[in-house]
Amino acid sequence: MAATTRTRPGGSSAAYQFNRFFAAELGYHDFGKATAPAGDTKARAWEVVGLASYPLTNEFSVYGKLGGYNGKLEGRRPEHRDNNQVTYGAGVAL
Repeated sequence: MAATTRTRPGGSSAAYQFNRFFAAELGYHDFGKATAPAGDTKARAWEVVGLASYPLTNEFSVYGKLGGYNGKLEGRRPEHRDNNQVTYGAGVAL
């Protein structure tokens, strides 16, 4: 059986609220590194998201997010891949 080791994933993000309706988020995510006899593999991603919210009451609001990310998977070829996609979501906040 082949031995595999992994590093811990991590990340950080920052947000700026322009006003009570609009905000922006920037994030970096390091998904860690896996080491195996066949070679090392690392994965990470950057994301930028815009957020629009609408307060329904003083304590309750709905929101939507729209943005994109760039993900990278690095390893021995052909496992090396770049990926750009749209990211979106919606929800409620109390």
